[in-house]
Amino acid sequence: MRRYDKITPEGTMDYLFKECKIRKNAENRVRNLFENYGYDEVMTTSLEFYDVFSEGVGRVSQNELYTLTDGSGRLITMRPDSTKPIARLFASRLKDFVLPIKLYYSQPVFKRNLSFNRKSDEIIQMGIELIGGTGYKSDLEILILGIKSMKELFGDDFFIEIGHMGIIGSVLDSFGQFKEAAKSAISKKNFPEVDLIASKLGEKGKILKEIARLFGGKEILSQAKNILKDNQAFSAVLELEKLYQGLMNEGLQDNILFDLSILNDYQYYTGMVFRCFVDGVGTEVMSGGRYDSLYGDYGLNIPAIGFAINFNEALEILSKMEIDDLDRKKAVVFSSSSAQVNYEDPIFVELKERGYRCVVSLCDSEEDTIKWANAIKAKIVITIDKDGKIKENDI
Repeated sequence: MRRYDKITPEGTMDYLFKECKIRKNAENRVRNLFENYGYDEVMTTSLEFYDVFSEGVGRVSQNELYTLTDGSGRLITMRPDSTKPIARLFASRLKDFVLPIKLYYSQPVFKRNLSFNRKSDEIIQMGIELIGGTGYKSDLEILILGIKSMKELFGDDFFIEIGHMGIIGSVLDSFGQFKEAAKSAISKKNFPEVDLIASKLGEKGKILKEIARLFGGKEILSQAKNILKDNQAFSAVLELEKLYQGLMNEGLQDNILFDLSILNDYQYYTGMVFRCFVDGVGTEVMSGGRYDSLYGDYGLNIPAIGFAINFNEALEILSKMEIDDLDRKKAVVFSSSSAQVNYEDPIFVELKERGYRCVVSLCDSEEDTIKWANAIKAKIVITIDKDGKIKENDI
């Protein structure tokens, strides 16, 4: 029988030195951003009762869950998402807090790989939840933080697509028996299929064809107002125009595109939605939006909005970029004396002031120390002889 004791399960991976540094550096920059905007960190348990995801607005298909039983035979699952567990946490421990409450998280989620374009079953997810915030100010703050998060990670090499469920939802709801087929075709950007379905819908089909292709800059919002007749959809376009103006006031409009046919994975989105891509990369690195009905699963009428960054995708992109100064340069210190090296000695203080991270050699000779220093990509080797004399060698 084949043994699997030297490999990781499909959809998972280990992280080594540079990858860990990139991840820590990226997470810290985004964490500082969140905290500067007044968001507090929470961590939910990796194991949830199956009931959290088995029904309601935040339902997840059982085929996508990693499930097991606890000691009492109850069905539990590894969390496939962070938003629903935070809703559960809020309902059980935070519901008496004065709203709105601003939370952020950084934790892995676990979801079975069911399609070829989902690379990972274990995803490092970092994001925010603005619970109890409704209206323009809340939507704008989430978009601002989403854009600034991407700037922290990728500079200006990204774009964010913004849509609104009030637009595409109102269009789809008018299609009766063709609703699911139209939803599938739009989500895949399968325009031949969209056109085929539209041909069966008469005048409504014309709207479907036009909305499915409304993608671009601010100008498409004006086009949408000329196409849409439904009051809900028209109001949603006005919301997006106001949000764009708010982003312009913050100087954050340069990376914005609009896609009025966005259909995010979860069907609990109720308002503005968005997703982010890095230039030249086809995979989504961030998604979010408003989900005002999610807390109804816990008998609470509370609006909420947020987003999540897929750090697996972000780290894969960052690891291919030229990133300098991830870590301080290393200085290896070797002492020919048998005495233990003291990290408080003046030489260590001096090296730290020069920007070095000091690493003490445990090798028995200077020659072996230099070989080891090369292997760990150190910049210099400091040798302290038995008389305390110091010699510095570049490597």
